[in-house]
Formats: sequence, structure tokens, C-alpha cells
Amino acid sequence: MKVILLQGKGNSGKTRLSNKIDEWLLQNGFVEEFKKLDPNNENASPYQRDFWAIYNKNIEGRNVRVFLNSWSDMRTVINTFRDIYKENKKDGYDILITAIRSKSNPRLYEWTREVYIKEFPKIEENILDLDTRPQDAGYWLGKFISLFESLL
Repeated sequence: MKVILLQGKGNSGKTRLSNKIDEWLLQNGFVEEFKKLDPNNENASPYQRDFWAIYNKNIEGRNVRVFLNSWSDMRTVINTFRDIYKENKKDGYDILITAIRSKSNPRLYEWTREVYIKEFPKIEENILDLDTRPQDAGYWLGKFISLFESLL
């Protein structure tokens, strides 16, 4: 499994970028096999609503599964992420994309990593550090696409 971390402090644009990634995956032939929206934020605008989603696509005869987690704001949210990750694992995931708080918030950072790090202790984590250019989803989507395609 390969990991892409959408890393940043609160309000750095992780949710907006996650929603842009969701759109891009669907526009590029990935099929949504699971999606759960934040039940506490039903009235949010489309780019401000957090979610968990799993996608798949057959690429050159290989089924590629992608898990996207748009938030990591509280321990309860991270626990739900862990539960959904485990419940839908089946044949595993090829790519995990997850929002993660910056190391300046070490508890949330480590709790998010615990979802996958015990299973893959030496996994390479590819980091998009949104703190270096916050609230610029267009810029980060371009960086994401380039990174994502290199991991396929």
C-alpha cells in the first residue's frame, strides 16, 4: 500500500482538497464503492463536507483500490476512520489518501498514523504539506495528480 498524507493545521484546506480529489477520481474512471458523509454537517457547501470513501478502477487488468479520508480533527473521527478502514479492507488498498494534522498537533498526527502504521511499519508516506500554501486547492490538486499517477 502507498500513502499520501494531506497534511496541515486546522483550516489549511484539507477538506476542500479532499473534495477536489473525489471529483477528479470520479472524472477519471474510478468507481465509488463506498462513501460515508459527515452526518453532523449536512448543510455544508459541497467542498466543506468531510467524508470517507473507497474507489476502484481496473487499470491494465489490475483492480486498483483507493481509500480517501478527508478529516482527522478529533479522536472519535479517527476511530471511525479506523473502523471503516478495517471493515472495508477485503483485498486491501493500493493507495490510502488521508488528511492528517501537522506534527505541531502530535496526538492527532500519531492517532491518524496508527490506523495503518502497525500493519505497514516501514511504509513510505508521501506528504503534501498544505501549511506551506494553505487554502490553495487548485495548486495542491495539481501536485496530488502528479504524485498519484506516479504511484500507480
